[in-house]
Amino acid sequence: ECDYILLGMIVVLTFSSCWHLDMRDNFYHGPRWMGLWNNPNDYGILMSVGVMLAVGLLAGQKNQSGRTRMFLSVFLSISILMMGTGLLFSYARGSWFGTAIGLLYLAKAYGKFKWRFVLSAGLVTALVIGFFWNATPDSSPWYIKRMDFSRPSAQNRIAAWRGGFEIMRDYPFGIGWN
Repeated sequence: ECDYILLGMIVVLTFSSCWHLDMRDNFYHGPRWMGLWNNPNDYGILMSVGVMLAVGLLAGQKNQSGRTRMFLSVFLSISILMMGTGLLFSYARGSWFGTAIGLLYLAKAYGKFKWRFVLSAGLVTALVIGFFWNATPDSSPWYIKRMDFSRPSAQNRIAAWRGGFEIMRDYPFGIGWN
């Protein structure tokens, strides 16, 4: 019965992944997908959740019968493809990172975790960051400037993350609404 609720969520997120409203007057107009929401970051988070749910259900469907298993495999694979495309075109880097962490967790939980792939991906990421560090002029396209982590917007985001982690470290049970 719990699987039906999760499947329902996946169906809703899959159909919302390809629904794009005309939002010319929106702040985020342009190449970023945002589906039914007003913010591409919210859309990216929801697509990430949908991808993780679908991958988890696909990996854990050992007790299904033949025909049901085949239908679920096809449906979940198509859903992963559609929501993954939405996640990619939302350009929500935090959602990409969260999805990568979630996929690593699922791989570890199902015994498919390989350190050499994680270390290889980390090395490639470090090389790309090192290549673009302080190397993008203001005239560069927006997608190139996003890869330069020395820019003020990226540094402000890192400072906010660090402050958030310090608050969580100092007050593990929260600090209240005030």
